[in-house]
Amino acid sequence: RERFSSVPFYALINNAGIARDGVLATLPVVDIDRLVGVNLLGALYLARAAARLFVHGRDGGRILNVSSI
Repeated sequence: RERFSSVPFYALINNAGIARDGVLATLPVVDIDRLVGVNLLGALYLARAAARLFVHGRDGGRILNVSSI
């Protein structure tokens, strides 16, 4: 937070994810855990951090989550 405190922060665009090739029925649990960890939890944790900054700012902010299947 201190490192970027002088930089205006108005928006977050969450646009990151990973994919695994394979059939869901045979996909190893470790691959499913990795997918959920990066694609879901990564986006949620980053949005949470941004929201905390937006709450303390004067103008709020916007969060845009981008995903695909």
